[in-house]
Amino acid sequence: MTDIVLSEEEFNRRMEDAILERRPEGCRVEFADRRCNNGIAQPVARFRMEGRAMSPAVALSGLFEKYLRGSSVEELAEAVVRTAMEGLPDQDPDPGFLADFKKVRKRLGMRLVNAGRNRDILETIPWIPLEDLAVTFYVLMPGPASGGGMVQVRDREAENWQVSAGDLYREALKNCPVILPPVCRKLSDFLGYQLEEEEDAMRMLTNERQWYGAAAMLYPGFLASEAGRLGDDLYILPSSVHEVMLLPASDEDPAALAGIVSLANRSDVAEEEFLSDSVYLYRRKEDRIVRAFPPGKTGH
Repeated sequence: MTDIVLSEEEFNRRMEDAILERRPEGCRVEFADRRCNNGIAQPVARFRMEGRAMSPAVALSGLFEKYLRGSSVEELAEAVVRTAMEGLPDQDPDPGFLADFKKVRKRLGMRLVNAGRNRDILETIPWIPLEDLAVTFYVLMPGPASGGGMVQVRDREAENWQVSAGDLYREALKNCPVILPPVCRKLSDFLGYQLEEEEDAMRMLTNERQWYGAAAMLYPGFLASEAGRLGDDLYILPSSVHEVMLLPASDEDPAALAGIVSLANRSDVAEEEFLSDSVYLYRRKEDRIVRAFPPGKTGH
């Protein structure tokens, strides 16, 4: 990398040029903003391969920060192209795949998002309310394990399939533990270093991809098993859309926990990954999740 530090605007121009120079033969690259979770517009490079229906898109946000930390434009462009090509399945799915609910149903999954920050998109998709959250649905497309292989279920697909949000939820509850198994470990295991015993009482729950893994708290029987193992109700702290923290409810103050969640959301969580500032409680006797702080209506 040269000693001259580029402005962000000049960096973006050079990144686009470098990506275009490295695109595979027969590939057209389009640069645009993609609407993401919480209404955030994220710049992406979409790779459209000649003769292929699938067109992987790679997020470009955060690359300027990597450049400032020492990565060259060329290195970053090569990584973008490599990520796109690795996300392209060997062959396109059956053109009728998304039209046939019998083919789709075993690949239906669910995400948890903030309802308030996604009002606009919730007007166009089927969803289930859970306190201040929304359970939304996607189809896990055949092919490589990448986020780009998850296609949002919209109202028009649900109408074509003649299914309700409740139908989608029941299918997703059956599928998710199979197609995206839960992973629940001590926080220190994820961080890679030992924490104080009190801190390490928390466990991080996600799925094996660590992608929209907060929905794992809805997996049938999972929280009941964890609460039974601990002999206690559970507080659920939303770390992001990708994971939640679980800890025994005894002797914990939900207001204090909410302060921790809010601070982490402001300092450590990207806007598009924000889930909620609320703290939730799993009541094992009732087998339900409610909002503990701020108090909310009864939940799932």
